[in-house]
Amino acid sequence: MAPTMYIVYLRFNGEIIYGQHGAEYQGSQMKFIRVHRGISFVELETKIFNALQLDNQSHRITVTYRCPQEVISPHINYMTLLITDDDGVNLMFDMLDATPELKGIELYISVEDCVGEGVEPLTQDDGDGLVAEDCVGEDVQQMTVHDTAPSTQPSTLGRCTPQLHEIRTSVEDCGPSTRHEYVPYEVNPLAGVHDTMMLECTADDEEENADYDNDSYFDDDDNELYDDDDDLMMMMMMMMMMMMLMLMMMLMMMMLMMMMRQLIHPNIRKDGKVFDSNFIEREVRSYVANDQTISVKSLRHHMCTQFGHKISYYKVWDAKQKAIANIFGDWGESYQLLPKFMKALIDSNPGTQVEWKTYWSEDAGCAIFESVFWAFGPSIQGFMHCRPVVSIDATHLYGKYEGKLMIAMATDANNGIYPLAFAVTEKESKNTWRWFLRFLKKHVTKNREICIISDRHKGIMNAMKWSKLQPLNAYHRFCIRHLVSNFNTRFHDKRLKNMIQRAGEHNQLRKFNATMDSIRQYNKDAAKILDEETDVDKWTLAKDGGRRYGAMTTNLSECFNGVLKGARNLPITAMVEFIYFKLVHYFNDRRVKTQAQLSSGQAFSTHAMEIFQKWSEKASLHHVIEFNREEGTFQIQTQPSLTSMNKGNHRHVVKLGDRTCSCGKWQAYHIPCSHVIAACASQHINVYQFIDPFYSLTEMLASYQPHFEPMKDAPYWEEDPNFPMLRPDPRLLRQRGRPKSTRIRNEMDWRENQHKQSCGLCNQEGHNRKKCPNAISNQEVVLPQKFKTKAFQSTGFGSPADWIIADLNDPVDYIGVPVDWIRQKVLGVWFQSTGPFVATWIKDAVAWIPDAVDCIHLVFNL
Repeated sequence: MAPTMYIVYLRFNGEIIYGQHGAEYQGSQMKFIRVHRGISFVELETKIFNALQLDNQSHRITVTYRCPQEVISPHINYMTLLITDDDGVNLMFDMLDATPELKGIELYISVEDCVGEGVEPLTQDDGDGLVAEDCVGEDVQQMTVHDTAPSTQPSTLGRCTPQLHEIRTSVEDCGPSTRHEYVPYEVNPLAGVHDTMMLECTADDEEENADYDNDSYFDDDDNELYDDDDDLMMMMMMMMMMMMLMLMMMLMMMMLMMMMRQLIHPNIRKDGKVFDSNFIEREVRSYVANDQTISVKSLRHHMCTQFGHKISYYKVWDAKQKAIANIFGDWGESYQLLPKFMKALIDSNPGTQVEWKTYWSEDAGCAIFESVFWAFGPSIQGFMHCRPVVSIDATHLYGKYEGKLMIAMATDANNGIYPLAFAVTEKESKNTWRWFLRFLKKHVTKNREICIISDRHKGIMNAMKWSKLQPLNAYHRFCIRHLVSNFNTRFHDKRLKNMIQRAGEHNQLRKFNATMDSIRQYNKDAAKILDEETDVDKWTLAKDGGRRYGAMTTNLSECFNGVLKGARNLPITAMVEFIYFKLVHYFNDRRVKTQAQLSSGQAFSTHAMEIFQKWSEKASLHHVIEFNREEGTFQIQTQPSLTSMNKGNHRHVVKLGDRTCSCGKWQAYHIPCSHVIAACASQHINVYQFIDPFYSLTEMLASYQPHFEPMKDAPYWEEDPNFPMLRPDPRLLRQRGRPKSTRIRNEMDWRENQHKQSCGLCNQEGHNRKKCPNAISNQEVVLPQKFKTKAFQSTGFGSPADWIIADLNDPVDYIGVPVDWIRQKVLGVWFQSTGPFVATWIKDAVAWIPDAVDCIHLVFNL
């Protein structure tokens, strides 16, 4: 098999300069050769001599490699590297493999005359205006670089840089019979990298031969060997001068590399006055266009790396908002574009449902946007093959206008998220939740009996009981994670929180009742709320009746909220389009993976089989007693536990005809428990028939089988003549400044390895200074009145030691007063009018006693 050939670009008749992306070559001509990996340096020199039509006896060449130094997408910074041996040649190919953006090797060639006779032009004119290439090998092509052509950067939004095979550079294309005007081509050996060279093919243009400088270090008449001492001394001096010159050039190159970023923008001052949001927006626009979810922190890091200046968070945030507006359109224009987008979505994806809610505007033909509901057609069709469990949640929008994004999420056979419906509303209230659930039932769930899991938001609880929604055909269930968090917020008891969560997750009534008895003994108030104010079937798995399919939380909805977090600061039309493409990719990915699993012979989802295998391991230890084979009634005796007296050694009744087991797991998860597996194994019954069909891969494939169809281009979107022009609600315009967080954070927002909130007074976790139970109130400790009186009477404070030491002479007044309390209450409140100051407490961090007199020091910054 023939070795792979690589393209090597030869630049000559010019000089090396340092520009925006490091080393560049400013010259008039370029050629390229093809070489194979493993070529030696001598062979490479021979090819270069042949390509440049040079005699290796009378000329000497220096090969400089334009080596990539760092890749900062979409650009590459370069440095120069002399190639003098085989190791240098191998390095070029190694760098080509390590940098996939590179499509070729670029070499800078400088030529010297060995005998001082000058250098012949590298291009020869035969008189017909064409460049002769008779002596060039078959693997050499000639290209002419227009040195004065303006440098252009290819656009990434609609234009593609021509590949090398698309550029006509052969001699036959530019022969005497071919007459065409100058046509610029963009040749980019680095695909996807902005490093453009303007090339031209000429037919009968004027001669553009660039001769080398014919000045020589030696006289032309003196071609023999130097035997004279004076000539030898002169030669040595010239070589020393050359070495010094090369050293100076290297130092200058290092300085230029260090100052390169400043030279790119010479008008930028280091004090940051020119770094306004408009300038920053131009610099970060490409990054925001490629990734709308990029964080402000990443953009700040980019600006600091490029310009060496730290920019404030607000400036970068403001620049990102302007970039989003320039890329995706203004927020106000986005509301006007939304009806056209929705109509195009409905036309391209039949079955998609959209509902609007607007109110009257003073301007004729206009309406103020209030809410929009939409559900994609493929999601509606595929939901019939998913488990009848829907999780609902709402999250904040972060754009120019405030609002809420409501989401209804189902689960597929593999317990993965299955997006159903979305809505953008002004806020989360009983009216908005009623509006959302009404269209969810009308367009998505229809008459299907489902289970809805949510938190205990008052708007959701009110909407679920709304008479106009009945019959909703829905069983409302609470997220156990939110429920126990509410109890933890009220009682500040982590042990109580864990007990309630265990009670909710128990699948056996025996264990649930035992845990509830423990809660009643531990905290009567919490038990009263659970017994009287909370419906037991809404938060427990044991009394759920199998509606949840084992789902106890709304984690899947919140997980999808996290996926959309970066898109929630986009204009409304861009956000809806972002969700659309997310679902297109998600459906395609799940469809391909499910088909692969079915092809491998797998019948049920991985999630279901993991649960089934875990319970199958226990089934081999059970003892089965047959009671009625025809009705499928069995008694299962479990083995005693060796680690706990309360586990094992129990009897459970299995009824295959009724699909029940007294342990409750089969009814809760719709997957046969270990007792059912043991009963079926004893009678050689196929136990897989008792797994719920919604866990099968055929149902999972059917849920993702509906395809999304591509939409028309924006210029072809049609307007609905009956729909008014939408305008945003001016009441929802976000105020300037850093927005105040409306999310009430608690222990659910802490990651497992995250440092939790700790109190500044007692250093305990779970509360702050304001809610510290160990803090001493004003009623418990009263600071001596004489201490306060002297503090207020001292206008300039004079010498603080005079009144502090005087008051400390009576130790009874200060025993038991915590240092932190004095620092917070006394110094922070009573001395506020005197200016900020710092207290250094060196001895006795618990109580302020007379022994600490010499260890207290107050420093005033008036």
